[in-house]
Amino acid sequence: MKVKVFLNTTPEFFASWLLHRTSEDRIQGKLDFLTEEGRIVLHPSEWRPPISNVVKIQMFGSRIMPASGDTQRIEGVPHMISFVAVGLAYDRVEVIAECKEPAVMDYFEELTSRIAKTFPRPAEEGLETTPKHFPKRPRTLKKYKRAYDIILQTRKRFHDCWKKGDFDNPTPKAQDHKDALAYHMGWKPCDKTLRRIIEFGDKRLLG
Repeated sequence: MKVKVFLNTTPEFFASWLLHRTSEDRIQGKLDFLTEEGRIVLHPSEWRPPISNVVKIQMFGSRIMPASGDTQRIEGVPHMISFVAVGLAYDRVEVIAECKEPAVMDYFEELTSRIAKTFPRPAEEGLETTPKHFPKRPRTLKKYKRAYDIILQTRKRFHDCWKKGDFDNPTPKAQDHKDALAYHMGWKPCDKTLRRIIEFGDKRLLG
């Protein structure tokens, strides 16, 4: 089973979150599965630093032998669950999740459900028509372009500070964007306008 989803986060933050959550699941006994061939134990996610803004996360499995109770690495299956997080922007990733072991499929579906509930998802892409509230006046369009440039700068600043350990989250909140726009442009848009600027910019409609 393979699932693809877009999330507002970074590859590193997603991987760190996944490691923390799967480690908690291990403690709570959620990674222990009983099958006809014995017990299967999933190991918390493993990942390495990103290469070209791509993080690969894998969960390997072991089989507990019924007679001896020894743990044996399951051969022939490189991993039971995997995630590939591809950074598309400073706070936006494409995540491809895959499960290769039927015995852990219920856990995989529950885990991907938790991911979808935890991370905000960007607006759907691929719209061919111009959005209803897209600015028609050149002056407004220019203003939106300038605002989106500042939004990108704010995203980068938060991401860089998070990598240094100064911030707990790499993704700025709406108020952070408003403060930056107020400082650089003397303008603090309402929540609805801010959401539209980000939507138009992320869809590359502002040029």
